[in-house]
Amino acid sequence: MLRSTSLSAAVSRTNLKLPKGAALLLEDATQARNAVAHDLAKGMTGCLDTTVDRNALVREVSDRIFELAHGDVVISLIIAHLNGEEASNSEFLSTYVQRVVRWVIEE
Repeated sequence: MLRSTSLSAAVSRTNLKLPKGAALLLEDATQARNAVAHDLAKGMTGCLDTTVDRNALVREVSDRIFELAHGDVVISLIIAHLNGEEASNSEFLSTYVQRVVRWVIEE
């Protein structure tokens, strides 16, 4: 796993004109991925576990997915640039993160 300083340096070396916070968004996305994959369900005994505060769990999942989706946008922009393709239009990108969060948490 890349450390944030390595990630920052790697993003800087790409010569892409990314926003200054791109490396931080990627680091947050990496940490969110690890939380979802490894930590989020720790201590839960099953899907019927009544000791879990459902609202708190939905908030936690929403926060982590929000960070993951932002990282996805940055990665998509980098890949499009490296492939010589146009990035998705700004209207799509401006609503993408919230659409992903809603898709994940809606019942």
